[in-house]
Amino acid sequence: MALRYFTVYGPRQQPDMAFTPMLSALLRGDVFTVHGSGQQTRDFTFAADVVAATIAAMDAPSPANVYNVCGGSETSLRDVIHISEELVGRRLKVENDARAVGNLPEGGLEGRAR
Repeated sequence: MALRYFTVYGPRQQPDMAFTPMLSALLRGDVFTVHGSGQQTRDFTFAADVVAATIAAMDAPSPANVYNVCGGSETSLRDVIHISEELVGRRLKVENDARAVGNLPEGGLEGRAR
């Protein structure tokens, strides 16, 4: 059995992923650097959902399968920033930079393995 986790966020997430530095910058009033336009999308998955999916996979009748563990919706970094701004009640100071090396092209997830 194989589980493929898609962009996991939440408690104890990797501190270098976008959510931690973005929310820290938003709360402190610092500048957050967006690599590219921010239109790149991901299927974000909350940590508790990953745990539930992992437990469910252990009980699956066919352990030879591959399971994609994802949130089920495509969201751009710009959308994440907008939602965060609404929740915190302040605007994030955004600075755009070149697309990070190794990042997926900007745009939708269509046509990519899911």
